[in-house]
Amino acid sequence: METESANPNDGVQLARDLRQIRANRGMSFADVAEETRLPEGVLEAFERNILFDHPTFNQVYLRSVVRTYAAAVQIAEVDALDALEQALVGMYRGDLAKAYLEGDAATRAAVPPPHESTARTISSAPTPAEIAEATRQPGPTGVFVRRALVVRVIAIIAGLALIMLAIWLIRGLMEEPGDVAAPANDPPIPVAELPPPDEQIRTPIVERSVETSDSLDAVIRSLGRPVREIRIRVDRDLRRPYWIERDSILSLRFLDRIIIQEHDGLVEIDIPTLGYSSGRLSAGVPLVLTRARLNSLVGSVDADTQ
Repeated sequence: METESANPNDGVQLARDLRQIRANRGMSFADVAEETRLPEGVLEAFERNILFDHPTFNQVYLRSVVRTYAAAVQIAEVDALDALEQALVGMYRGDLAKAYLEGDAATRAAVPPPHESTARTISSAPTPAEIAEATRQPGPTGVFVRRALVVRVIAIIAGLALIMLAIWLIRGLMEEPGDVAAPANDPPIPVAELPPPDEQIRTPIVERSVETSDSLDAVIRSLGRPVREIRIRVDRDLRRPYWIERDSILSLRFLDRIIIQEHDGLVEIDIPTLGYSSGRLSAGVPLVLTRARLNSLVGSVDADTQ
């Protein structure tokens, strides 16, 4: 031990005073052992002579034991450490007993004996296992394991997020800009009122049949300014966006119907095969043309011209 001048008698006296204070608090040896969590062998030796006769315990560890014991039996830490320092230099004169048991003669007379164990005598020392248990400090292994687990979980989550992002980008690149179906609950598209047949036909039609071929060509023309975006649905295809330059045309072929929906410029639509022309449509006015409706309009025009 680091205290060559430590007086064993002072250690015995300090241990006696500590036991006396413990007894005055109504605490048994088992109570202190449970409170301090010290190994039983270490606590037994401490209550005999403050571990002065054992070479394993240095002053740093001894002060730690004194603090723990003092807290358990309600002794001020500074008083307990001062008493230890006095005992280490052979100057302890019972100051703890004077401070904590002053005037209680009955309690001072009833000093409990050192805790006896069938496995050792007063001179016996703690086993190496008890010393290792008392001085063992928790290592960083558990902390490292927890940190590694957290890092692994974060890495897995980040990997899944990257995979989902890649799938989303690939799907976005594969889809065409117009392949977005209108929601099922969209309100019905208003249909523009068609002008009278005499205003619709801009050029006389000479000999044409009401019967049409399998497909019809629709020619959409911009009037006066470019149409930056016009949405058109052909037959059962999805609604798609188109762009028409100023005084240019867009030709689309359809079988059953064609729907001119949103547009931001003046346009007109012609069906050259039938000689049909819608006339000028204002911005935002939709138009629905079906084969049956076109046949009906062309038939009515024929009847009027005959």
